[in-house]
Formats: sequence, structure tokens, C-alpha cells
Amino acid sequence: MSNNLESKYEKYKDKLDQWIKFLGLPQAEPERSKIEEILELNNEDLKNSPPIELAEFAVMLSQYSFFLQKKYNECQSFLNWSKTCVSNLIAEDKPRLFQQTKEIEMRITMISFLTRRMDMMIQSLNNLSRMKYYQEREKYESS
Repeated sequence: MSNNLESKYEKYKDKLDQWIKFLGLPQAEPERSKIEEILELNNEDLKNSPPIELAEFAVMLSQYSFFLQKKYNECQSFLNWSKTCVSNLIAEDKPRLFQQTKEIEMRITMISFLTRRMDMMIQSLNNLSRMKYYQEREKYESS
């Protein structure tokens, strides 16, 4: 990347970071090993998990979904920025920017899928947690 494109990108990135801080969005990335552990649980593990743990899993996945949405928005913002500045670039910068744009578009596709998948899993965990809670409550009340 030439200095011209690099300096424009740094200015754009600084503005984006300032905006994220202004909004008060969390900067921390959820612990991926814990997210992967939750995603790899099989049905039997989920059935044997207490309702509170399932609810905690749902919260963690919800936080991860929020993180993915934030990354999606950052990618979309980059694409918007690249479209506005492409006409002002010198010839040597254009191929690099087009390559970055293609990579970002691929990331957006992947993140979009993951976010939808997380939302579905969160709903499933919440439903399972509620069902288990009511089953345990019924057992307690009938005894």
C-alpha cells in the first residue's frame, strides 16, 4: 500500500475507533476457547447441563454474536469508505484496495452466517434452559 492510501486508511480507522468509543461499545473480544467449547457440546451434554449453565452459555453466545455484529459493521464501514475514496486514489493503490475489498466482502459473508447461527443457538439454549427449569420445578412440586 502506498503512503497515500495508508494515511487515508489510518485517518478513516482513527475516526471509526473514536466513533466506537463514543458509542460505548465493548472493546473486549469474548474468549474464543470458551465459545468453541460451547459450540462443540453435543446433545447429550446439553441435556445433562443444569438450566443456569445453559442460560450462561446463551449469554456468552449472545456476547459473541454482538462481537460478530460489531466486526460485520466494521467491514461494511470499510467497504463504504473504499467506495468513496477509490476515485481519488493514484493508479498503484487501486489494485490493492480492490483486493482488500474482495477480502472484506468474503468476511462479511462469513460473519453474517455466523451471527445468524449464534442467534439460533441462543434461542435454542434459552428454550432448553426454560424447559429443564420447568421440568425440575414440576418434579419438586409433585413430591
